[in-house]
Amino acid sequence: MKYQRGMGTVPTVALAALAGILTAGLMMDWVVVDVETTGPDAVNLTIPFPLLVGRVAAAAIPNALLEEAVMPPEVGENRELVLAAVKALSECPDGNLVTVDAPDAKVQIDKRGDQLYIEVDADDALVHCQVPVKGIYKALDAWDWKTPDPGMAFKILASADNGELVSVDAEDVKVSIRIW
Repeated sequence: MKYQRGMGTVPTVALAALAGILTAGLMMDWVVVDVETTGPDAVNLTIPFPLLVGRVAAAAIPNALLEEAVMPPEVGENRELVLAAVKALSECPDGNLVTVDAPDAKVQIDKRGDQLYIEVDADDALVHCQVPVKGIYKALDAWDWKTPDPGMAFKILASADNGELVSVDAEDVKVSIRIW
């Protein structure tokens, strides 16, 4: 009597690989960029972007290119001061940090929890942005302070809470950037 298996090896491996890819895709952080224009040639784009791809792309930039873009010496000299300021910011109580009233715009920066909320109400646009303070600290602390780090933005984004990070509402375009 011959023994017969239920599923072949190749389809089983393919199914397991597909399940792994789908699971990994659902578990990783995504940045979703929505752009909506107005007018007769209106465009509405939704672009999902895995954060991991951005980090890999930033890491793939050749070091030789980054070494040419050396930071000024005073940047590195102020490392401890900058880190202390960001740490103090993360530990300070919640509240309004800055308010600027200009004839054509109002800017307000508040701290709530671990987030900095930046709001700009200008004549031509409304902008809302939130940035994780601890993410800024972690990214700056890991940086060498000698050459630019293209991956720094992705390190900061990785520590952001799910939800909207940036929204821009202008007359001819609306942009939203969310972490999902």
